Amino acid sequence: MSIFNIAHAAIRLPTSLVPCGTSANPAQCNPCHLWLLADNVINFILWMSLPILVIALLYGGIIWLISVGNTANVQRGKTIIFNAIVGILIAFMGWLIVDSIIKTLAAGRPVAAWNTAPSCEMAIVLPPPPPPPPPAGLSCNPSNQCVQGGGGKVCSQNSDCVVLQCSASSISALTQAMLDCVIAGAPSIGIQVNRPQNNQLNGGCHACPAPNTPSPGCTNTGSIISCHYGGTKCNGKGNAADFTLASGQNGENWDKLRNLAISCSPANGGARCERGSITVNCRTGSPDHVHANASSACGCN
Repeated sequence: MSIFNIAHAAIRLPTSLVPCGTSANPAQCNPCHLWLLADNVINFILWMSLPILVIALLYGGIIWLISVGNTANVQRGKTIIFNAIVGILIAFMGWLIVDSIIKTLAAGRPVAAWNTAPSCEMAIVLPPPPPPPPPAGLSCNPSNQCVQGGGGKVCSQNSDCVVLQCSASSISALTQAMLDCVIAGAPSIGIQVNRPQNNQLNGGCHACPAPNTPSPGCTNTGSIISCHYGGTKCNGKGNAADFTLASGQNGENWDKLRNLAISCSPANGGARCERGSITVNCRTGSPDHVHANASSACGCN
């Protein structure tokens, strides 16, 4: 009877063949549970073979018992008992081999105990790393500009939180396109326009508010960063140009130049006549230049 004791100790009949996703086994299914399912099915089949063995042994014993000296029946009973024992041994050895292979594959290592059930361990998922802290000392001032030591507000206009400068190292591609358009289009409307120089593009003295440092010789005035420095959203790339007439400086020609600059602004930047830093009427205000912006999206006008 030792074979029965070994089989009974080794085989654990599961409460449910399906090892996951059921009321009896609510664990979330993963590929490892396929091995558990195969192991459960094999255990169930071997478990069912034990009652069949008992029935076969009883049947063979009864035939042997009632043979009453009939040699054929005695041999028949012995054969049934022998075949039943050999069959259960073959089934048990087959189960032992297959079950050991399944447990080894489920465990993910070369050797796994044949008399213990395989287990499916949940994968360890590490939480995402925390976002990096914002640059030290940079925040927004009450004008919503990103500067050193501001009021700590979220800076919506300058998303990279770079300290705004009252200077620009070059002009933007949109400004260059506007400049070329005005110079090329002036002869067709009967006016002569000077090509803007550095101080009429991204240099010279233009309005710049505190707490930013103004250009040398300039006053700290104005409410927004000048478009010549890119404004608050395009800071560091000149977004404006000041156009002057080479001849015929009368109100009609200044108005023509303003309209030409508006038509040449590639992104609805707009233009106006100015005398110094004051906006004046093109026809009656005696302007000395036309201030034109390449884009309306740079936080300046």
